[in-house]
Amino acid sequence: MTINVVFRGPCLFVKGQENGKETLDYVLLPDGTRVRPHGSSKDGEHPDHTRAKKHHAGLIVRNADGTTEKPIPLQNKRVTVREKGAGGRCALDPSFSPQRVVPLSQLTNGPDASHHLSLIDEAGSDFWDRVTTKVTFDGGEMGVHKNSRLVFDFPPDHNPNAPGSRRIPLLAIWSPKASHDAEIVIGPGKGPGVSRVIPLGDGQRAWIYNYDHPEPDPERMECEEDACAKHPNGARLEDYDFKWLFQVLEPPKGDWPEWLKKGPLPAPRSSCPGLKPQDEPHILSPDVASCFFGSWP
Repeated sequence: MTINVVFRGPCLFVKGQENGKETLDYVLLPDGTRVRPHGSSKDGEHPDHTRAKKHHAGLIVRNADGTTEKPIPLQNKRVTVREKGAGGRCALDPSFSPQRVVPLSQLTNGPDASHHLSLIDEAGSDFWDRVTTKVTFDGGEMGVHKNSRLVFDFPPDHNPNAPGSRRIPLLAIWSPKASHDAEIVIGPGKGPGVSRVIPLGDGQRAWIYNYDHPEPDPERMECEEDACAKHPNGARLEDYDFKWLFQVLEPPKGDWPEWLKKGPLPAPRSSCPGLKPQDEPHILSPDVASCFFGSWP
């Protein structure tokens, strides 16, 4: 048995470097409760006028005996996931590669540097308006698991060299490398406040989520969705919830309409296969909600 901390939904994994190897610096969960998303001109829409369904950040812990603790809201919180007795930078498993995880910078930043998006600056006055949770790490390792069954592609509108089509991992999972004890520390995002410590022992599983319900069913946290049951016979799918990640990015001069030029915010796209009467009644795949995450750069 081991300890797992699972990340579920629109989260941006910001990478760093140590001794020539990629590490994980932190994770940003965009604030999906905003009535009007950053850069939008209308309530309930992303800047490209697609639907912006509300998302809620939180934490669920399942004990080794299978019982589940009540969800803990993570709005405007700093969170540290810590391997006790080890520490240091969070390592990235080889599975956490740009060939698997969606590299958001490759969707947005092409040959024209004047058109590049940049990551939000924590020193900015609106950081905690657009970010609801910042997660840092002390030790451990992050990897990805459970590929989508459908193959997704990416629009080349903003980078003609957009990433190639792929099955996308649905879950990012942190585990301690050398210990059987870990803890999650929850503190205020800004200003004074008291921190809360959630100890994790062998066999416990926690989910840090950005989900379209404030208290989701833990059984739904493993990303088994049946989009093609709802949209059969070749229907196009676009994960518009992925577009919440653009809350934590900045366009040149802060001008989303100019950056978009009436085009879409780039997000994973796919098609349901045409179904015949003798086929299975549905094909499991993420619906357009709450499974895909991205990395930066």
